[in-house]
Amino acid sequence: MRRQCPNCHMVYDTVLDRFNDRPIQEQFPNARPWEREQLITGICSDKCWNEFLGHEEPE
Repeated sequence: MRRQCPNCHMVYDTVLDRFNDRPIQEQFPNARPWEREQLITGICSDKCWNEFLGHEEPE
């Protein structure tokens, strides 16, 4: 599935494809959170998620 990240505006193919209306955690129980998040919000990565929310990673 092609998406555009609302943070960095990169167009990318999601790692997962959503096939039905079941909760995403049921469909992909072993997927990493950022992989599921691509389908839910379109945000492409943990880096963009943190930037989008204004969260800085500790050094």
